Amino acid sequence: MLEALRDLRSAREAEAAVAGQPFNPDAFVFLWRDGRPFLSRTFSSAWARCLRLAGVRYRNPEQLRHTFASTLLSRGWPLLYVQEQGGWANATTLLQHYAR
Repeated sequence: MLEALRDLRSAREAEAAVAGQPFNPDAFVFLWRDGRPFLSRTFSSAWARCLRLAGVRYRNPEQLRHTFASTLLSRGWPLLYVQEQGGWANATTLLQHYAR
């Protein structure tokens, strides 16, 4: 997941360079095709619709990171891999929350 965000940042940097504009690291990450930001209320309705269509009970998007970590750790994925992908500062922090 973290690698995908890094790739997205690289793409945004390249787009800015092609447009002859400086890269703004504080700019929105997720944009519509026309360049408008994907705002939280738009995301929330799209998120709820996707879950409904998938037949999955609703969960807050913020819970994805927790579900991701719990699932990988319970299936035996390496701790350092999960830490890096989820963006935790260190493995100790990850273990404090998910060592069950």
